[in-house]
Amino acid sequence: MKDINVKEIINETKKLNLLYIEDNEPARNSTVLMLEEFFNYIDTATNGKDGVNKYKTYYEQNNQYYDLIITDINMPYMNGIDMADEMLKINPNQHIIVVTAFNEQSTTKQLIELGITNYLPKPISYESLLTTLNNTIKQYKKDTDYLLGIEKIKQLNNELDAIVKNFDTYVIASRTDLKGIITYVSKEYEKISGYTKEELIGQPHNIVRHPDMPKRLFKDMWDTISSGNLWTGEIKNLKKDGGFYWVRASVAPYYDNANNHIGYSSIRVDITAHKKVEKLSQSLQDLLNNTDQGFLSFNEYFLCNANYSKECLNIFETDEIASKNIADLLFPVNKDDKQLFVDGISNILSQDDPLTKELLLSLLPKEQVIGSKIINIKYKVINTFTVMLILTDITAQKELEEKIEQQHKIQKMIVQVASNKDEFIKLKTDFEKFLNNLPADIIQIARDLHTFKGMFSQKEMLYIVSAIHKAETIINENKEKLTNSKQIDFVLKKLDLLSILEKDLKIIKYSLGDNFLDTAQLVNIEHIELEYIEDKLLNLLNNKPHYKDDLVEIMQDMVYLTHDRLYDILYQYSSTVEKLAKKLNKKLNPLIIEGDKNILIPKNLKNFTNSLIHLFNNCIDHGIEEPDIRESNNKAINGTIKCSYEQISNILILKISDDGAGIDLSKIMQKAIEQGVYSEETCEHLSEEELLNLIFMDSFSTKDNTTIISGRGIGMNVIKDELDKINGKVTIENHINQGVTFVFTLPLKSINLEKPKKVETDTSKILGSIIKETYKFLQDNTDINIVGQKEVTQCSTYDYISNIKLKNGFNADIIYCFDNKLIKEIANTFIPSGFSDDEVAEMMFELPHEIANTTIGLAISDFPKHLGAIDISPPLHLNQAQVEEKIKQSVSTTIVKIDTSHGVIYCAIIKS
Repeated sequence: MKDINVKEIINETKKLNLLYIEDNEPARNSTVLMLEEFFNYIDTATNGKDGVNKYKTYYEQNNQYYDLIITDINMPYMNGIDMADEMLKINPNQHIIVVTAFNEQSTTKQLIELGITNYLPKPISYESLLTTLNNTIKQYKKDTDYLLGIEKIKQLNNELDAIVKNFDTYVIASRTDLKGIITYVSKEYEKISGYTKEELIGQPHNIVRHPDMPKRLFKDMWDTISSGNLWTGEIKNLKKDGGFYWVRASVAPYYDNANNHIGYSSIRVDITAHKKVEKLSQSLQDLLNNTDQGFLSFNEYFLCNANYSKECLNIFETDEIASKNIADLLFPVNKDDKQLFVDGISNILSQDDPLTKELLLSLLPKEQVIGSKIINIKYKVINTFTVMLILTDITAQKELEEKIEQQHKIQKMIVQVASNKDEFIKLKTDFEKFLNNLPADIIQIARDLHTFKGMFSQKEMLYIVSAIHKAETIINENKEKLTNSKQIDFVLKKLDLLSILEKDLKIIKYSLGDNFLDTAQLVNIEHIELEYIEDKLLNLLNNKPHYKDDLVEIMQDMVYLTHDRLYDILYQYSSTVEKLAKKLNKKLNPLIIEGDKNILIPKNLKNFTNSLIHLFNNCIDHGIEEPDIRESNNKAINGTIKCSYEQISNILILKISDDGAGIDLSKIMQKAIEQGVYSEETCEHLSEEELLNLIFMDSFSTKDNTTIISGRGIGMNVIKDELDKINGKVTIENHINQGVTFVFTLPLKSINLEKPKKVETDTSKILGSIIKETYKFLQDNTDINIVGQKEVTQCSTYDYISNIKLKNGFNADIIYCFDNKLIKEIANTFIPSGFSDDEVAEMMFELPHEIANTTIGLAISDFPKHLGAIDISPPLHLNQAQVEEKIKQSVSTTIVKIDTSHGVIYCAIIKS
């Protein structure tokens, strides 16, 4: 903040008119009071639709647009993103600042695609407003200078057109005697000089000499013609009215009929227009060279013209581009894009219809990698022979987008792993065991690989999923050569999947601590041993009724060890379903789960429930249609996948359905014939049930191409295989254009046990687990010592705040408040030297989030098991007023003050 000059910001913003859009009236009124200090004029709107209407009306009344828009995202009638899109369609140069909360990360990519990179954290503070306005003003001035430059270029071009249009060649003739006294002038000479013949004849020729011309030029001319030679050169002459003109002159000795040297004659060509063109061209070139974009043009033969901006040389990393082929420069490697470019430009130049030209232009490549740069390409057809390109280096912007996307992916992975630590450790351990001791059956290897890929995908892993997919592809392409497990083992070892998994694990350890994945404290008990103990307890329960209360309590604990809540297992697929839908550009409602949340299923069903990832993949990839297809079939654009279940005696009925296109039996029949499963004659006699069951066959797929999601024909076979192992059954209810329902019938072990009593969650125990991890974090990573802790009724410091929401098994807000002194001390440990003050301040602002993410993620593994799966949100920024409002609206709040050797932390659980 110390580098921001408030006075300078106000000097700039007081010239600007603002439209501020916010649907929350109190927030709108308080923010307007803050903004009035900065802006000349402020208009407000209450929603996106109102904002667009005011935007249009303002232009109609003032013949100009608002200088700046500040808008919230979530609003009724039309949200901030759609409103910004509408405004940018009207005025692509509009400057927009978006007010966004930290948890609105899914909108970041949409905003970047619209070209919006300035944000205000919500709620708006004076400090964040200053920082954002400072950045916006810099961009506003840069864009304004650029637009003024473009206007100047247009003005110069207009002048150039006028000069060229009126340009003509004038021949000016004159003679002088040996002393340079004028003896003759032509009419053209009179016209261009402004003198009459009478005013010129008898006068020395220097009557038209311009003071700008150096004396040495005339000395050279006289030396040349006095020697009897021809002199040529360019001369600036003075007009009678004080103006000037330029001529290209040829001066030579003049002789009479007797061959006597009697004087000198001169023929001149008017080059004034040419000189002005030169000056204008230089001015134009200077303007282009002072932009950070590449401007160039090329002809119908794809050869670059001579004039271009200096940035073009940087983009193409060459010292000259004139007369070079633009297709070769733009597409040195990508032959497909090069051919598309050449064909497209050729068609565009041959078209007369403007709409067809625009359509063809929209199909041309918009981005290209040239060397180490990513270049954005814009096209402008000048005439039937010339096309102009505007090239912009967007490497930094792309890197920023990729960093943001990578951070989002990492955060998703950390949340998934932290909230299901034991499950992830088991998955990791099982995968390591699998690689170190492959099954002898090569079909089983393929099934296991496919399932591991689905499970790691569900955990949002960054690297191992694509690595397993690559392994599957290699095995599938060489299945005739790979005939035993040893050969496959050789392939997998060569791909080194364990090292690739380690890349993901390093990120997890960096975020959650080196000891997070440590299994040293875990006790491995085989399921069969737990079942043996469980049987003994049941026997005691049935034969020793006087021990019933104690035995029931122990038995409840055993059930939680040997069983999982079905709801929690299905709920974990919610994020997987959402992610797959986005990847395949399909619109999908959140996963629907219906059933008793207290229904528990034994561990022996775990492999089956893990295999359901393949069914969800198929529902989205094969079942749910593209939005335009659904709309054309009068269906809701958003598809729906639903899970419902109920327990009847010792049988669990699980239904998973989608409202997609249904299973095309003709396509199944066609694939069965193509793959030699059945003859055409046999297929015609198969029942619908028999045809539908073909989808469970090994390597049977209706897809022509294999993707990382589906197409190998293994996934459904894995489900059937796991189902057979537990003596389960499946039936398929197929309805064309309405969807498919898979009905699973699963046997459950009978347990004669009273329904467990509801366990009240001890909030102080939850908070204790979080505080324990906070202590450990400080002790392991810093030199900060804990002095003491005590429960208090309120926080007294709000310098740095982080809020994480816990949902599902336990619903509450976890609030961390750090004082300034403590965060500075932590920053000394975590932030390397070499960063600017602004960068350090920004990183300090994020430190509470890193601490909260790590400590709460680790603490979850110590939460009571009966809570089941707990979702943790990404960290959110809050201010003092928001924290106090949460406390005010809460059912209960527990706050602990932690005193350290370098400052204070407040940790609170707020239950709403």
